[in-house]
Amino acid sequence: MCSIHETRPFDCRFFPFDIIKIEGKYYWVIWVTGCLITKNHRDDFEEYLKENEENLIPKFIDFIDDYANFRVDEFKGKFDFEILRKIKFNKNIESIIR
Repeated sequence: MCSIHETRPFDCRFFPFDIIKIEGKYYWVIWVTGCLITKNHRDDFEEYLKENEENLIPKFIDFIDDYANFRVDEFKGKFDFEILRKIKFNKNIESIIR
């Protein structure tokens, strides 16, 4: 939700949101960082998550498993996280990740 930079890598675009794999399922989480955007705009989360499910996730679906494990332990050591919801994949992607 940060609008400071126009071009950012996936992990920067997502942060403080992230994808974590728990018991074989992928979930959207938010790292609890004290960011005022995430505290004051919780009503906007769903629109943001849907947009990423439609536009960004399909572009890196082949790497989602690696991404879901990327730096998780490091972040868990620095921040708490809140599970927002399970990721909703489109039907074409759902068949790929099974």
